[in-house]
Amino acid sequence: MASAEDNRDGGGNTAGDEWSKCIQRAEKCKAEGNGAFSEKKYEEAEKIYGYGIALLALLDKEELHHSLPRSAEEIEIEKTHVGSRDAAQELRATLRSNRAMALLRLGKGKECVSECDLALQDKPHCGKALYRRAKGHVLEKRFDRAAVDLQTALQRDPTNKVWSTLCFLRNLELQDGEVYL
Repeated sequence: MASAEDNRDGGGNTAGDEWSKCIQRAEKCKAEGNGAFSEKKYEEAEKIYGYGIALLALLDKEELHHSLPRSAEEIEIEKTHVGSRDAAQELRATLRSNRAMALLRLGKGKECVSECDLALQDKPHCGKALYRRAKGHVLEKRFDRAAVDLQTALQRDPTNKVWSTLCFLRNLELQDGEVYL
């Protein structure tokens, strides 16, 4: 029967240690990406967020190994990763939403929308992802889709004054053929 010691890699780390390190590195990417973004280095921020997302994708690949039959001890060790898995999913949604904002600043509306779609797969009620996807739709001149995202965001968080204001402005969207969103 496998023990925790048997689950160590050649460097003496358990699988749990590897999960934690991967999440820590992705958190560091989030912080570095935020720093680059605040310095208006949007291309750099987009790449750093992307690296963090790629790190978390490694955890998904690790999941494939866990789908094979395992011993009872391996299953118990796996149970300790449930919180880590949830944290990784939450972090991935945040990284994707932040990357979407960087893409917006780079004028890449279509890519922004795609990134927000992926963020919403990880965190379906992410208001920021909805709001940023709406902005991506506006950049692509798909105002009807933007309005739907803003309305959805407002329904999920009716106290958000920014979203409610944007939805109000949506009603004034077209005047003389001009868009005022």
